[in-house]
Amino acid sequence: MAEQTTIRVVDLGRLSYPEALDLQNQLLRLRQQDRIGDVLLLLEHPDVLTIGRSGHRSNLLLSEEERNRRGVRVYDINRGGDITYHGPGQIVGYPIIDLSSMGKSIRTFVRNLEEVFIRLLNREYYIPAGRDPIHTGVWIGEKKITAIGLAVKHWVTQHGFAFNVNTDLSRFQWIVPCGIADKGVTSMAEQLGRAADLQKVKDQVADYFGQVYQREIERMEKQQLYEGMQLPGECKCGLKYPRIDAVLGRTDEMVKVKGVNIYPGQIDSLLKGIEGASSEYQVMIDHLFGKDIMTLYVEADKDIDKEELGRVLVNGFKTKIGITVVPKVVNIGDLPRSEKKSTRIFDNRY
Repeated sequence: MAEQTTIRVVDLGRLSYPEALDLQNQLLRLRQQDRIGDVLLLLEHPDVLTIGRSGHRSNLLLSEEERNRRGVRVYDINRGGDITYHGPGQIVGYPIIDLSSMGKSIRTFVRNLEEVFIRLLNREYYIPAGRDPIHTGVWIGEKKITAIGLAVKHWVTQHGFAFNVNTDLSRFQWIVPCGIADKGVTSMAEQLGRAADLQKVKDQVADYFGQVYQREIERMEKQQLYEGMQLPGECKCGLKYPRIDAVLGRTDEMVKVKGVNIYPGQIDSLLKGIEGASSEYQVMIDHLFGKDIMTLYVEADKDIDKEELGRVLVNGFKTKIGITVVPKVVNIGDLPRSEKKSTRIFDNRY
């Protein structure tokens, strides 16, 4: 990969976790193919909980009933670390960066990521932030203010950090943060005794990121990012985006794949005629190497006649697609975990 001297920083505003994860995955592939340069995504999420590779469900304290009442989803993902919370007032950063030009040292990358917030907090706000001798992240005494959890694939980073600025710290009572029971969490607002200017802090994160990693920072509008990726489709936020969701048997719009129109009611109608199939499904559209690739995720009983399901759906769509059966015990929205546990029965790719 070509040596990079610039990191493009994109402020996505507030974005749902599944949408942000899809975007990360698209950018990750493009970066691995050296089709784009290094990117840092900055955003907020609505209330959501994520569990990393070394996480334990025992650290999830909020009951399923209460999660459903509050509309809080839980996602099992492939980053390092345990369970963490994301929500309003927290700056989440997803660096999609090739480590080849940084000595391929994950440890150095993480130390530098910590340094970004240590410098920012000390120099701009006189908050005595530092490291913990055992635990990753940025700490103020016994309280963590920035959590870090990464995944690295073919030397390109994914996932990243969660920086508590004006975060509602009571939300961390829903979990054992990062699986560390004997330490706490804090925020800039708690340390300052007032709310911080979130946009100003976000800009400072970008500036210090450039300083620490010794790169020029180029700020890019989110619409520029989507247009630069040259991906079709629109997400609910009105931006070009490669994914269309169909949750609880409903879609927002018609899906067009290779010139074939697939309507929301068509999927519902086909699933009703298949014994053991649920009315819950998701449609994922990717546009890779100039081709539309569609995968339909169907929630079904484990003993469903997979050949019949595949035959009915493929004949019904009259186009080549990939079909994945997701066991009913798996949350249809948790795609990373679903893909690991599912059985792919058709994979008719272009």
